[in-house]
Amino acid sequence: MASITLSQPGRRKRLKRYTARDRTALTLMGGVPLLLSLAFVWLPALATVALSFFNWTGIGGFSDMKPAGVENYRIIFSIYPEFPPAIEHNLLWLGVFFVIPAPFGLYLAHQLNKQLRGSRIYQSILFLPVVLSLALVGFMTELVFSPTQGLVNNLTGHAGQHNLIDWLGNPNLNIWAVLIMACWRQTGYVMILFLAGLKSVDPSLQEAASLDGANEWQAFRHVVWPALRPINIVVVVVTVIESLRAFDIVYIINQGTNGLELLSTLITANIIGETSRIGFGSALATILLVISLAFVLPYVYTTFRKSVGGHYNLTNYTNAWSEADLPLYFKNSAIITIPALLITLWLASMAAYVLSRHSFKFNLLMLMVFTAGNLLPQQAIITPLYKLYITIPLPSFLSDSGHLDDSFFGLILIHVAFQTGFCVFVLSNFMRTIPNEISEAARVDGASEWRQYWQVVLPLCRPALAALATLEFTWIYNDFFWATVLMQTGANRPITAALNNLTGQFFTDNNLISAASMIVAVPTLVVFFALQKQFVSGLTLGANKG
Repeated sequence: MASITLSQPGRRKRLKRYTARDRTALTLMGGVPLLLSLAFVWLPALATVALSFFNWTGIGGFSDMKPAGVENYRIIFSIYPEFPPAIEHNLLWLGVFFVIPAPFGLYLAHQLNKQLRGSRIYQSILFLPVVLSLALVGFMTELVFSPTQGLVNNLTGHAGQHNLIDWLGNPNLNIWAVLIMACWRQTGYVMILFLAGLKSVDPSLQEAASLDGANEWQAFRHVVWPALRPINIVVVVVTVIESLRAFDIVYIINQGTNGLELLSTLITANIIGETSRIGFGSALATILLVISLAFVLPYVYTTFRKSVGGHYNLTNYTNAWSEADLPLYFKNSAIITIPALLITLWLASMAAYVLSRHSFKFNLLMLMVFTAGNLLPQQAIITPLYKLYITIPLPSFLSDSGHLDDSFFGLILIHVAFQTGFCVFVLSNFMRTIPNEISEAARVDGASEWRQYWQVVLPLCRPALAALATLEFTWIYNDFFWATVLMQTGANRPITAALNNLTGQFFTDNNLISAASMIVAVPTLVVFFALQKQFVSGLTLGANKG
């Protein structure tokens, strides 16, 4: 990168020559995260598309694959009975998230922004479901909608044999029961994002609208809503991410069958299930990939182009702590989550610095690669990624298997590769609000690009980093899919995946699972309450910047 165009408000763009040291620093700061995203997200995505045109059981090398042309796609669209309901359920999930949690979250945020008495308490209560993983929500769904012991049937009087409602066993009802719980979790997420945006709106604008005779609705529609555009971008991105990656909750309930079919569960069943139809599963993954990109790429391009009951005691908790061996799995989660979180924030902050503080030829393309890559469903890339993981060697002190698979290092790596994109998106928005004059003053004093990043810009990003730390800790800690697929040794799995061990084939102790779920949720609750103030302020994302 021989030269970089530096943009400053109110001035013509000028060509700024950098020293060899600065060029090297900027190249590494932007190149290392980009290379990680390309190698572990986009390369497997392209390989998935290629595999969809072959028949392969996964046994042997690539030489054992047999060309199939478009036969896998013909079977999917003509004689595969699970495909139509899976497509319907995926689109239903996305539509429901846009229709219910998005507007309801905005309404709750608007009410909390009025500084009602106890608003901080309400805010915390409404956000609490977000820190629970979808795997835990799946266990909760089983408890709430259980036919005989569930909360819903007992409250409505439908727990008897003659009028019993089987919410999760009835294929016409179970998708709606699952969506109710998913919306319960998503609403708090959207609420806190909109609340952050509302706090950044200049109150004088609303006062001026009131003086001009505008009522509350008119002021919101013509003044507040346009000012929320940056937060609206984040809400759309988060909604798409959560909708297209839906997997954990239905997998916990019945592995995505009998009315809960999703493309993600069909892919998992064909690729890592007993059938082991890699080509067929890759064709399903390609379809999910196309659907995802059809939503993501046009939006991302447009966005960046414009912006650049019983006896109560602690027995269940002590039993869960010992029988599920929770201390071991908590240790595993810490080994995975803490390094993945720190590395993700560090790499993302470097890439965001390069992309937000400088303008160059491939700036837009890099932003799209980072952001769109974060939106890809994990199931769409699992086959080539797993093949990559069992191929790349690791020293014995990093992996007992001798490869990336079945290792803590491998799980840390995929979390970093997947989560960096969203963090780049958030931090680049935040860094754009930092006046360029600050960097110019540091440059005049002889500061290198690395020193400007480390000592000038990064300290100013503490609110955004705190907000991202809360989100990323929740996402990485609550991961279920990667931990289940890429970690075969049960004793090395993190806490959320290990919780599934408490579910038996013929008998499940609901009290034990409830106690274990509460224990598992404690770390995310602690992180949220510790960083709650910084979380809201950091997610303003520069929304007050014109």
